Amino acid sequence: MNHSTTLPPHHFDLRVMMLVGENRAWAEAVKQRCRVISNETEAGTLPFDRPGPLIDEVMIGAALDGAQALLEDMPELFERIPQREAVDGDGEYLIGDEDWDGLSDGFDDDCECDEWEVPLRQGHPLLPAVLAQRHPFTWFDAREPSGPGYLQRLAGSLVDG
Repeated sequence: MNHSTTLPPHHFDLRVMMLVGENRAWAEAVKQRCRVISNETEAGTLPFDRPGPLIDEVMIGAALDGAQALLEDMPELFERIPQREAVDGDGEYLIGDEDWDGLSDGFDDDCECDEWEVPLRQGHPLLPAVLAQRHPFTWFDAREPSGPGYLQRLAGSLVDG
């Protein structure tokens, strides 16, 4: 993400955008969080490396989708960046540049909020429940991490015990 990055509304499920409507304050808050995330990422800190609002992890998730498409459509933008191999010199597996599923899985493992990608997946069956607990206007607030298993608990398929 860079400072001029804007996130088109099509990244979000329409049900999110219906709740947000034409709220310019929400759009401006997203823009400001993109700047914060961009600055932190350039300094080597990702949203799951520190406590933060849900919107930060949602924005990184949206950027992952965009980055993959950008790399496929315009590889020349990335020519100056050395390509990473999927295996290091010691034979240990690393996430390579083409391993988008692995990158997404790793991000999912590291996130504080289990629901980070639900608003970004069109038609996700748990979106209504997530939105009932966390309206998009609250995504910028400090919060307790939902943690692993949140979506299973929300769906009633995991019982704490």
